[in-house]
Amino acid sequence: MVISKTTVHDLVASDKTYYVWDERLAGFGVRVTPGGCKTYVAKLLVDGRQSWIKIGRDTDLTATEARSIAQAARNAAAKGNDPAKEKQARREAVTMSALLDEFHTRHVSTLRKNTQIGYGEAEKVVRAALGKRLAPSITREDLDDIVYGCGEHHAMANKIIGFCKILFDRAIDWGRYPGPVNPARKAKRYRDQKRERFLTGEEIARLAQAIESHPEITPVVGLAIRFLLLTGLRIGEARDLLWKQVDVEAGKITFKRDDHKTGETSGAKTIPLNHGAIEILNSVPRIHENPYVFVGRRKGKGLGCYLARAWRTIRDSAGLNDGLEAGGEKIVTHSLRHTFATEQLAQGIELALVGKMVGHVSLASTSRYAHLVVDRARVASTLGSANILEKLGPLQPLPVSINGVKDAPADPTEDWSI
Repeated sequence: MVISKTTVHDLVASDKTYYVWDERLAGFGVRVTPGGCKTYVAKLLVDGRQSWIKIGRDTDLTATEARSIAQAARNAAAKGNDPAKEKQARREAVTMSALLDEFHTRHVSTLRKNTQIGYGEAEKVVRAALGKRLAPSITREDLDDIVYGCGEHHAMANKIIGFCKILFDRAIDWGRYPGPVNPARKAKRYRDQKRERFLTGEEIARLAQAIESHPEITPVVGLAIRFLLLTGLRIGEARDLLWKQVDVEAGKITFKRDDHKTGETSGAKTIPLNHGAIEILNSVPRIHENPYVFVGRRKGKGLGCYLARAWRTIRDSAGLNDGLEAGGEKIVTHSLRHTFATEQLAQGIELALVGKMVGHVSLASTSRYAHLVVDRARVASTLGSANILEKLGPLQPLPVSINGVKDAPADPTEDWSI
């Protein structure tokens, strides 16, 4: 029988379910139930295994439309794709919102606190943009749209793509994304702009003046910022520093694996303390039942996000970013870390030892400061030679002859010897 609108209409129900198969397209048929329901179906062979798919009811599709769908399914099966499994996968697919919830429970919650905070920022953007979409439907183009939506916030865009790479790697492992290609692997990324700005001596003096004179800055915040400059710690490490991590007598701070940024790869790290840093620690008041070195206004808490806000207030009061040229690099809290490392190298301390001071995992991380010292030396050389240049006077043009013996050749490649 050739399945058509007329033949399907004429089919009558029986006391049992039965099938009618099409003579033109093998595997295409109609299932008729005792209740009179007529459904188009397709019987396929995928890698030697039989697979069935339900196409749709005769009330929703014409015979011609159903035959076209069956033909497409046969073509897919010939390439090794199983439409039945794909259909089941779509039914079982989770939304991006559900995937993000699972990712947080199974992965993010196991990470250190500061990493969780960073992931949370990226998660909010991804959830707002793609939360209602099915996870298997997400493509690289969807992630590129998020990147473009970040505008000039390139660092945030890169953070989101980094977050999505890990998210979809886990989704593939958990069977939530078909893979094998992670859609974030080739998503657009901006070139990382390494922050290399450090404070000059004059800028450090202005910073100190702003710390002392600004009416809104508490003494503890002032000590914390001085501590950052004297130790090269990251702002999060100083903000969350606990007394149990500090050994003043031994002159060191010990961070466990989960207490610092690179702990997951490098494990625990020890930071040596200089005299200035120890003096600050001896000046900081120890508050009963408060474990933090730099205490905040809330009982039992540290400075938290107030330290970053206070830093911006002091920085702007000191005018450290005033007159910044277009595209110029701003002074940020990490600039204090750069300043500490650059000063050590400028004093002739070897690269490996400076890396130990700031807790770098590899020497390559520290070596990026070396050219800053060269730039600084070049400026110093220019200033130092100004008096010599003044005494020497301006350069005179070369004579047309050497000792009156031989004229200078017109061709500069000729021999000047006499």
